[in-house]
Amino acid sequence: MSLASRILFISALFCTNHVIGQIVGGQQQKLFDLFVMSKYEDCAFKAEGMTENENTRRDSEPYLYISMCMLEISKIDPEELDNEYKDPVKEALKYAYKFRKKDKTGELYKQNVAYFDKLKSAGIAYANNWYEQGKPRKSSSIYKYIIKFDIEDDNIRFMKGVCDIISMNTQGALDINAAMKGLNKKYKNSNYKPDKVSEPVLIDAFIIYTDHLAKNEQIDSAKTTITFARDILNENKKIEKQYNKIYGIEMKEEKAKTKDGMQMIYEKHTSEEQQDQVKKSPEEIQKARVRRNIPK
Repeated sequence: MSLASRILFISALFCTNHVIGQIVGGQQQKLFDLFVMSKYEDCAFKAEGMTENENTRRDSEPYLYISMCMLEISKIDPEELDNEYKDPVKEALKYAYKFRKKDKTGELYKQNVAYFDKLKSAGIAYANNWYEQGKPRKSSSIYKYIIKFDIEDDNIRFMKGVCDIISMNTQGALDINAAMKGLNKKYKNSNYKPDKVSEPVLIDAFIIYTDHLAKNEQIDSAKTTITFARDILNENKKIEKQYNKIYGIEMKEEKAKTKDGMQMIYEKHTSEEQQDQVKKSPEEIQKARVRRNIPK
C-alpha cells in the first residue's frame, strides 16, 4: 500500500473508530483490563491462548477481543509492529467471523453491534483503498470477509460482485443477482431501515457497475440495473444523475418568472441548429426555403 493510500486509510480509521473499552455482556475481566490499558498485543496474545485452551476454546468472547485488538493495532505504524501483524484489518475481520460462529445464540453480537459497525466501516475503507489502487480482486477479498460476519448485508455483497466482475471473476454475476434479489425484498418492506454504514457503498457500486456495462456496450443491462437502483434509492441525487447519464438524458435548468416567483424548468437539450430554427420568424424560414428551392 502506498504512503498516500495508507494515510487516507488511517484517517478513515480514526474518523470512524473509537476505542471500545469493554465488550458489552462480556465476562473476561483479564482481557478487559489489558484492552482498556491499550495493551492490545498482550490482550490479543492472551485471548488467542484462550481459543486454544480446552476449557475456553468454545467461548466466543476471546475471538471478539482478538478482533477488537487487531482493529486497534491497525492504527499503529507498521514499522513499530512485529512482522506477525502484516494485515491487522483482515485479521480483525477474520476473527469477527470466527466470533460469529462461536456466538451460537447471537446475543453477544447484538449487544456489540456498535463495534461491528465500526469494524465494517474500517473494512470498507480498506477495501476502497485497494480498489483505488486498481486492485479490485483484493478489494473483493476484503468485502468477502465483511459478508462473512454480516451475511445479510446485500450492499456489501453487491459491491463484492462488482469487484469480481471487473476482475473477470464469474462469481461476480452470482453475487450481484443474489444481492439484487435481497435488496428488492428489503426495500419492498416498509419497515426496512437501510444500513447507514454500507448504503453509500451500494450507491457507488451501482455507478461503477453501470459505467462498466455501458463501456462494454451492454447498454440494456446498464439501463435495467440503474432503473432498479433508481426505484429503490429514489431520492438519491447520485443515482438520479447516473440514471440520466445512462439513458442519455441531459437536462438543463432555466429560470423563468411566474406569478408566484421563480420556477425551475427542465428541458432536454436541442442542437444549436434546432434552437436557431425555433427563434426564426415564419417569413425568415420561407425566404430560406425559396433560396434553397425547397417547396412549402
